Amino acid sequence: MTEIEKDEARETRIEEEIIADAEDAVERALGWHQYLEKKIKFPFKARCILKRSISPLEPGEEITIEGIGPQEECMHEIFVIGRWMDRHIAVPLYQLEALNGDHDTHQAITDWLYWIARGYEI
Repeated sequence: MTEIEKDEARETRIEEEIIADAEDAVERALGWHQYLEKKIKFPFKARCILKRSISPLEPGEEITIEGIGPQEECMHEIFVIGRWMDRHIAVPLYQLEALNGDHDTHQAITDWLYWIARGYEI
C-alpha cells in the first residue's frame, strides 16, 4: 500500500465527526456508514481506480453509484451500490473515485479513501 501523508485536519474531522464515541469495530463501522450515507449525494458517476478480486470492475471503468450498501454488509468495508452493464452490483467504495458530485460527496469519499490508505481499520 502506498504511504500517504498524515492530514491533521482530516484526522480531526474523522475523530470528531465519524468515530467520536466509537468504542469498538461495530461502532466505528456504524459511524462510517452513517457519515457516508448522510454526506454523499446519490447518484454520482465514479471511476474504478483499483482492481479488487471481489469486484468485476477494472481500473478505468465507470459506474453510476446510486446508494450505499446496507449496514450489515458494511461492517468490515464500505460497499456502494451501482448501475453497471445494465445491472446493479455492490463494489467497495475504496475502489472508486468520484467523477462528479458536490463538495460533501467528494469530501466524504476522500475521507474514506484516506482512512484506508493510512492503514486504519474499522
